[in-house]
Amino acid sequence: MLVKVDETLSGRGDKAKMDIEELKSWLSKPEDDHHDFKEHWYHKGQKPELVKDIFSFVNTAHHEDCLLIIGVNDQHKITGVENDENGRLDQQQLIDFVRKLPISGEFIPRLEVSTVYAEEHEVDVIRIFNSENVPIFLGKKWNEKGLPGNLILPGQIFTREQDVNTARDSTADYHQVEKLFKKHLRLDVSIEERYKYVLTDTSNWRYTEADGFVFQYNLNPDFYMVLCEDDQSRYKAEAYSLDQFRTKMSWQYLKIKYRQSTIETLLVVWLDGGRLMVVTPNFGFIRKGGSDSLAYYCLIENTVAGRVQNLFSTGLPLLANAHSLDEFYNGVVLFHSEEEKEQLEFLLGGQTDEIRKLIEPKEHEIAGLAGRMAMDFNSSDQEVQPSNIRYMLLQHTLGRFMNECLLEYRSGYDVTSVIGRWQQKNARN
Repeated sequence: MLVKVDETLSGRGDKAKMDIEELKSWLSKPEDDHHDFKEHWYHKGQKPELVKDIFSFVNTAHHEDCLLIIGVNDQHKITGVENDENGRLDQQQLIDFVRKLPISGEFIPRLEVSTVYAEEHEVDVIRIFNSENVPIFLGKKWNEKGLPGNLILPGQIFTREQDVNTARDSTADYHQVEKLFKKHLRLDVSIEERYKYVLTDTSNWRYTEADGFVFQYNLNPDFYMVLCEDDQSRYKAEAYSLDQFRTKMSWQYLKIKYRQSTIETLLVVWLDGGRLMVVTPNFGFIRKGGSDSLAYYCLIENTVAGRVQNLFSTGLPLLANAHSLDEFYNGVVLFHSEEEKEQLEFLLGGQTDEIRKLIEPKEHEIAGLAGRMAMDFNSSDQEVQPSNIRYMLLQHTLGRFMNECLLEYRSGYDVTSVIGRWQQKNARN
């Protein structure tokens, strides 16, 4: 059976596990549609209640994570689960249990189990990550093994309003289900969030030149984007064009439209002699403090610009040249979120002096790039002046360095280890 783990998470990046201060904050609040307290884990015969409680928190109309806090009684007193041996599950056990459920659509909610040590007790916390793949329900009847009368029926939708879950022998009412489908279709969020959603549906976008240069969403033509000429004087080469066979590029505007309103305007460029269109990346910075900073180019996936870039990568307005696209991302960093970008920059902020030494271009590199650019530029053009080439190479090399650091960061390793590797590589060269 194909199982799809839900990736529509708030911010997508992992959140820090709960600490004792956050636990105390939740203990001071009444139960609501964000959290619930349980004194004990779910023992034999109570697994349908576990399913109901998890599904109820997945099926909330808000767009935030929810918490099942286990080891706290009705008076919000910590009692602990350290002696709760029969029903206690770790993260992998809970995920395995949920994966085996006959969930309709096979979208598995993302869950995390962590333990907080407080008042000489252990408190387990199940984090139920936000999902737009709602409502979640079973596609077939299900009962706990050995207890055939303890059924959850197909199509039953459990949800939570304030501190009340749908009853086990019932299903959510019409207005509750309506809210969930609005959440699923992003009808309860800003137009920017709706745009990010429809841009992920890449197979339903088309490009036409019948009425101008227009990208249109087939399922709702109120969403469309228009290419416009850029009459500003701009550099015809940037750090992100250096790896292309032809380094010269041309600029256009892309107006992101909903009906007659312009939601956002992006700069886009044609690279490699018109073989590839990309969204113009933004600057990222590693800062040691004050004005001492190093610049590189980046894009962020969960933004309108990032989603448009993904659409371009899938073959609009023309089939993307795979080699040209790879060369573009060689020196441009693609972050999942702004939070991921800020965290990586923070981790490297104290290393700017060492990094600057590693990315400083050599004279033969500057001369070599000038020779390649001579195909597209005259010797008097600003783009090919040595000072400008040096600056572009700095940005490009820092982008490559940041891409290596990002891989280490996502793997849970020390990002500064990349500095050592680059030092060894430079010493060999």
